[in-house]
Amino acid sequence: MGFRRGDLVEVASKEDGFLGSYYEAIVVCQPLKKDFIVQYKTLWKDDLSGPLTEFVTLPELRPVPPEIPVSEFNFNDKVDAFDNDGWWVGKITGKIGTKYFVFFESSEDECGYGVSDLRIHHDWIDGKWQQSKIGFPKVTKSTTAFKKKPQTFEDMGFRRGDLVEIASKEDGFLGSYYEAIVMYQLFEKDYIVQYKTLLKDDLSAPLKELVSLSDIRPAPPQIPVNGFNLHDRVDAFDNDGWWDGIITGKIGTNYLVYFGIYGVECVYDVSDLRIHQDWIGGKWVSY
Repeated sequence: MGFRRGDLVEVASKEDGFLGSYYEAIVVCQPLKKDFIVQYKTLWKDDLSGPLTEFVTLPELRPVPPEIPVSEFNFNDKVDAFDNDGWWVGKITGKIGTKYFVFFESSEDECGYGVSDLRIHHDWIDGKWQQSKIGFPKVTKSTTAFKKKPQTFEDMGFRRGDLVEIASKEDGFLGSYYEAIVMYQLFEKDYIVQYKTLLKDDLSAPLKELVSLSDIRPAPPQIPVNGFNLHDRVDAFDNDGWWDGIITGKIGTNYLVYFGIYGVECVYDVSDLRIHQDWIGGKWVSY
């Protein structure tokens, strides 16, 4: 597709940290067959003396997507959010009042926006716009009614703010669970969680991670206990998580716990132990 002087377009950014974002511009001229000079509508020169003018290639350009009026969005809708002078693609992950929360997979950030700063996402494919409002099921000519209702914020297995525990899949940590808070549901069976005891590699903040529904369970109910008996099955808090073991003895006020999966025995204070419970069929089963 060619563009002419004065055409309103959007330009894809190629800079690190801005990949996936688009910026509105006007075509100034076409000096070469597949190269254009554009003037941005929201970006300015370094000295702020005027709008930024830039040399871009045809693959970086697309027309401005069609405007589709929308009064609200549903959970998991794919949208563009206007931020930092450009449009960024993300997915609706929640709503508080009139503000929608959008998750950006490229940066793993979540931000809040008013409906006026959001638009339905479109992809420019083979010279045509394709709408990507994935929160709704597709309708075919033979479909007379939705077989499945659109997924809304109330349909999640877990909700934002829920306290949960995550099963580790890493070698050396199998059988351990780590406390976390649900941030949002990214896909039907995938969640972004923020751990309460695990930090990023640089220790700058709590670790956030994408986990599947099969690796998540609610935080088990707290069962008050003054002590344990020989062969009681317990969870021991160690190395930032809870580990499944069996009471094998007692030394003073401390308990010996044996971890069969690793063949090791460690000593714990009663305050670092809890009654073991399994999450089975949507219910807690204690031993």
